[in-house]
Amino acid sequence: MDSENEGKIYSEKIINPYEYNDAFTLNYDKNNRLSLKEETAYKLKGELYPNNFNRFIKVTVNMNEFMNLVHKNNVSATQYLTALLLYSIYKNDPNAKRSKKPIKIFVPVNLRRFFEVNTLRNFALYIKVSINPLEKEYTFEDILNITIEHFNKQLNKEELLKRINANVYFEKNWLIRIMPLFIKNIGFKIGYFLAGSRVSTSYISNLGKIDAPSSMLNYVSDVDFVNAGENLYLTVASIKDRVNLIFSTRLVNSVIIYDFIKTLQKEGLDVIVHSNFQGD
Repeated sequence: MDSENEGKIYSEKIINPYEYNDAFTLNYDKNNRLSLKEETAYKLKGELYPNNFNRFIKVTVNMNEFMNLVHKNNVSATQYLTALLLYSIYKNDPNAKRSKKPIKIFVPVNLRRFFEVNTLRNFALYIKVSINPLEKEYTFEDILNITIEHFNKQLNKEELLKRINANVYFEKNWLIRIMPLFIKNIGFKIGYFLAGSRVSTSYISNLGKIDAPSSMLNYVSDVDFVNAGENLYLTVASIKDRVNLIFSTRLVNSVIIYDFIKTLQKEGLDVIVHSNFQGD
């Protein structure tokens, strides 16, 4: 290992076969699984930009200031941002407040730290945070407490393993395995509609702090992490002394996003906003 890489790059290390294993299959137990059925979630509605245009709004804050805010609330960065996104939707969308369907935020989870594997293949699932809008009048503190509760309940090895087992069980179904590819592709599109886009209101994905040897970081000025689709997405990446929050949406009305930003400002954070839309 090259000392100049500070133990962060292993270009000269011999490839370990475990790095390309399917970690889902390795941890599979068909007798211990959850149901994949999900309740339909409230969907954000409104005028869409034409031609599948996605509007990106990038919000940059100082990392120390942001983490002080997070620690003041005794939560993790992802928990705080998830709660704030959920509250911003609930607060600013009148239809969401009146909805009989839950408002649900999906949060991808890197499973490697729970199962001690080093696979370079996909090994991620999601957890979700949801509220029933008709149950009560929610404050931000209410939603933050619900977020903590849902994270604690789902973000543990036992619960994640049940979800792994459910996914792999579906994959091992003999009928699906012998099905022609063109039929599978049609089925996956239908499945995404039924079990993907319909079951979530929004998404947040936190890549965490981008780390690299200092000799490389000297040449990196910034990092953007972006996702896009029909829903409202929030992606997060941190580098050096800054945290970049990037919203992606096809909705013309961005009141939810701007209220999210105003909340950060009210909490004392200096924010820098960039957008790919000329009107911002």
